[in-house]
Amino acid sequence: MNTLTHAPRRASPCELAQHWCAEETGPAAADMTLTDRSLQTARWGCKGPAAPQWLGEQGLPVPPDYNRYRELVTGGLVARLGVTEFLIEADAATLGLLHDAAMPAGRVHGLYPVLRQDAALQLEGPALHTLLRQVCSVDLQARDNPPDAVFLTSMVGVGVTLLWRGEALLMWADGTMGGYLWDTLAEVARDCGSLRLCPAP
Repeated sequence: MNTLTHAPRRASPCELAQHWCAEETGPAAADMTLTDRSLQTARWGCKGPAAPQWLGEQGLPVPPDYNRYRELVTGGLVARLGVTEFLIEADAATLGLLHDAAMPAGRVHGLYPVLRQDAALQLEGPALHTLLRQVCSVDLQARDNPPDAVFLTSMVGVGVTLLWRGEALLMWADGTMGGYLWDTLAEVARDCGSLRLCPAP
């Protein structure tokens, strides 16, 4: 007899948003595209005085300065949020190795693993700069901003971490604020032109 088992589907923090929809909506060539990346890429964090050296020993590219990031050859990134705090996005295998090497907590003196359950969004499109002028007080397009800059600021009243990857803006925030961010950014984006929503799969 065949037995079917159903593992619970992982839920994105943005699924609480009022405008959540099961499939992509909006024109492909929209003025703005808002994508939920919360489940697309695994993420992990660590902090502490030993973190920079330890990450380098694990073969990861460590940004030499805080508020900077480095790309991984596998498509992920290492963002240095402070002098000794890091956010890593990578494939599940890489993060599994990092987790195993760092756990249990206290195994490496001066290294403290950080659980990341962020709401992770991506914004892009020709209307993006118009939207940013309305929702963010920091000039993310200033000419003196380095291309690998990481911004820790607030957007629509929520503390966020931001960085540019090409023409797209990546955003991380507390997972409990995911629904509010999705709703609010979608509402403002609609005033800037056509909008395409790409919820998490």
